[in-house]
Amino acid sequence: MKRILAVLWSDGDEATIARGAIELAKRFRGQATGLVVRPPAGEFMPTGDFGMALSQDYLEKMQADAGNRALRHRHAFEAAVAAADLANSGASAEYLEQDGSAATVIGAAGRVFDLIAIAKPEPKRSAETEILFESALFETGRPVLMLPDGAPTPKAGGTVAIAWNGSEETARTLALGLPLLAGAARVVVLEADGFGVPGPTAEQVADYVAAHGHTVEVRHLTGIDSADGAGAAFLREATAVGADLLFKGAYTQSRIRQLIFGGATRHILTNAGLPVLFAH
Repeated sequence: MKRILAVLWSDGDEATIARGAIELAKRFRGQATGLVVRPPAGEFMPTGDFGMALSQDYLEKMQADAGNRALRHRHAFEAAVAAADLANSGASAEYLEQDGSAATVIGAAGRVFDLIAIAKPEPKRSAETEILFESALFETGRPVLMLPDGAPTPKAGGTVAIAWNGSEETARTLALGLPLLAGAARVVVLEADGFGVPGPTAEQVADYVAAHGHTVEVRHLTGIDSADGAGAAFLREATAVGADLLFKGAYTQSRIRQLIFGGATRHILTNAGLPVLFAH
């Protein structure tokens, strides 16, 4: 993974995202790019009666706030670069700032990176965090590493858990995430019995991963009565095996269905305390 994009958006978690992207760039002797998107001036000018009622001072304040947020994120990224001491590491870092719709910019820019590091969505705090996560997931064609605030970056020599459900989404996550398995001390394939779609068994997945030089174990999770319950079981078992990274195919059931009825992806997005690699 030679090019890693760090999406810097929310105050408070930008340091985790910056640090994670830079540490992974060091691991793979690649480049970390910190991306900040500034909304264009037109986004601060609603139309209709409400727009007419906004004062010029208020519009200028909104623009200034956006500029200050971008500056804070730049400082956080530069501080993470300085702390990482990239000299003689074979890795590099750059800061990138663009104007435009954040979802559009992230969706387009991410297509020329190997991995996108992004914060855990917090829709109760800001709906934007979920919108940007979904842009990275659905619009780039690249794997997305969700880093909960304060979570340690996955390192070589750790434990990786794979939440297997038979789906093409999880197969794609596994294929795109193979570099993150390199050097893993332990790989555990988790399968929630009775939940998933027709596809290869967990044992077949273990054979596939073993062909890439890993020792793999399989764990079957039982007593699960719902898709939400499967997500909870994956998180519990990942914690039980000491995983510092979980692979999960995103939205085997449609996103809308999971918004209404719940699902494993939705549960993990909401409750994960460890880094999760997603792809769709």
